Amino acid sequence: MGLTKNEIEILNQHTITVKSLSDEVENAYYILKSKKYFVDTEIIRFTGLAKKTKGSKFEGKIEKTRDSLIKNENLIGKKQIADLDRKQAAEESQARLKYGKDLRNSLLDRSLDITVKVFGKGNKS
Repeated sequence: MGLTKNEIEILNQHTITVKSLSDEVENAYYILKSKKYFVDTEIIRFTGLAKKTKGSKFEGKIEKTRDSLIKNENLIGKKQIADLDRKQAAEESQARLKYGKDLRNSLLDRSLDITVKVFGKGNKS
């Protein structure tokens, strides 16, 4: 099974070039704000950043973020899965509706006036 588009997008975030510690910290928070990340990967990232930022102005903020990610890992993971499930359900619903519309149009092209209904999660008819 291959990677999904979302997974590829997440993995590509890790190839962003950074030139300084400030850039690295900014990039780490950019990824968190995007809400497109693997929580376990970000725990590893912020653990490494906590070591790199010892004694810098970033130290406290990085450690708090790392600790929050660790504390809320299961909750964050569950939320990410629920968000993905909702997005997939909406996409599937739209695909069903499009299929129904396309089928009806192809039948109309053949002079067949038939009502087409689609059913499934998110579709009433």
